[in-house]
Amino acid sequence: MGQRVIVHASVEIIGAILFLIPRTLRYGAWILLTLFSIAFVAHLAKGELAAPLLVYAAATFLVLTQRRAP
Repeated sequence: MGQRVIVHASVEIIGAILFLIPRTLRYGAWILLTLFSIAFVAHLAKGELAAPLLVYAAATFLVLTQRRAP
């Protein structure tokens, strides 16, 4: 169990770093969106409602779908 947490945290850190760099923002957003979704489903399976994860996923999705001006 502990190894999965370390791997999840490591991937989340990588996604956050990629999300902060403008050239790799889309890759980081996809990584973070996937991680937030997995964590949200895991919390629901435990019977918990993790509303902050849902907010983070929605915000990441909005950034991902935002289009730039030509």
